[in-house]
Amino acid sequence: MKILHTADLHLGAPMRAILPPREQKLRREELLSSFLRLSEAARREGCAAVIIAGDLFDTEAAAMMLSPSVLDAIGRFPQIDFYYVSGNHEREAELLGKAPENLHIFGDRVTFFEKENVVFFGKRGAKYTDFENICLQERKINILVAHGAWAEGYNRGADLPLGFLRGKGIDYCALGHYHSYSERRIDYRGIAVYPGCPEGRGFDEIGPKGAVLIETAAHGVSHRFLPLCRRTLHRIEVCVSDAKSTLDLFMLCDGAVKDVTREDLVRLVLTGARVNIPMIDPLTVERHFLGRFYHVEIEDRTVAAPVLDTLYRESSLRGELVRRVSEDKALTPEQKKSVIALGLAALNGTLGGDV
Repeated sequence: MKILHTADLHLGAPMRAILPPREQKLRREELLSSFLRLSEAARREGCAAVIIAGDLFDTEAAAMMLSPSVLDAIGRFPQIDFYYVSGNHEREAELLGKAPENLHIFGDRVTFFEKENVVFFGKRGAKYTDFENICLQERKINILVAHGAWAEGYNRGADLPLGFLRGKGIDYCALGHYHSYSERRIDYRGIAVYPGCPEGRGFDEIGPKGAVLIETAAHGVSHRFLPLCRRTLHRIEVCVSDAKSTLDLFMLCDGAVKDVTREDLVRLVLTGARVNIPMIDPLTVERHFLGRFYHVEIEDRTVAAPVLDTLYRESSLRGELVRRVSEDKALTPEQKKSVIALGLAALNGTLGGDV
C-alpha cells in the first residue's frame, strides 16, 4: 500500500514574505490550493491513504471558514482514505460540514482505524503517556499519527520522547509540528518522520518542501521525501568583499542564483566589507533581477571597510590581522586587500550571518 504523509499546511495563514500586492494575492491563493494539489499527487502516485498530521489550518477561525472547501476536496477522492489529527494551531476546532465517508478523524482518545494490513492509530494532543499500555498486532503495519515535538531518548519535557515508543511494534510514526523534513529511528523496526510543510510561507521556511511517500510491505515500511511545492524559497548569502565595482557585485550575485528557477522566491543577503564600493543600493540590485524570479529581495548586511592605516596602529586583534597580512611578502596587494576584508568581516561578525 502507498500512503502520503503531510502536515502543517496552515491553510488560511498570512504570508510572512513581504510581496507586492499582486504576488501576495496570487501566492495566498496558491497556498490555499495546496491541499488539493497534495490530494492530486496522492492519486497520481497510486496512494490508498493520506495522513494529515495536524495544523491543516492556521487558526480555529480559518478551520471554520475553510473546512467546507477541504471536505469537498476530500470527497472528490473517494478511492483514498484520509486520516486526520488536529494540531496546536487548530486546537479543538471541528471540521464544519458533513464529513465524507473516506475521512477518519482522531479524537480525544486513542483511536484505531484499519485498512488492509495497516493499522492507523493516534489521538488529538498526543503525549507519550497515551501509548504506555498500547497493545499492537505484531503482524500488522502499525502507524502512529500525532502532532507534537519529539525528543531523543527519555526527555519527558517533549510531547513524544522517542525512547518511550521503543519496543511497542510501531513501524512508522507520522508526525507534524516542525516545518522541515527530518527523521529519527525509534528502534530496529520503527522510524519517526516529520514531512515538513508542503509550501514555504516566508524566508524562515527555505528549501524543497513537499510530503512523504510511504510504501508498506510484509516486512515493514519504506519511505521517501516527495518534493511537491509550487515554489521554493531561497535565502542565499553573497560575500561582496572582492567586488571592485557595481558590475562585480552583479556578477557575484548572478553566480549565487545560477541554479534558482524562474518560479522561485529569493532573498539575497549581502555580507562582507565594502573595500571598493562605498555604498550599496538594494533597489538597484533588485532591479538587476527584474523579471528573472517570482520575487527577489535584497538584505544588505555589508559594512564599510575601515581605514587600514588607522587599524595598522591599533592595539587589537584587528590591528594584528592588518599588520600580519600587510607584511606578508607572499601575497600580492590585491590578495592582501581581500584577505584583510574577509578577516575584518569575520571579526566583526558580519561574515556568514544567521542560519
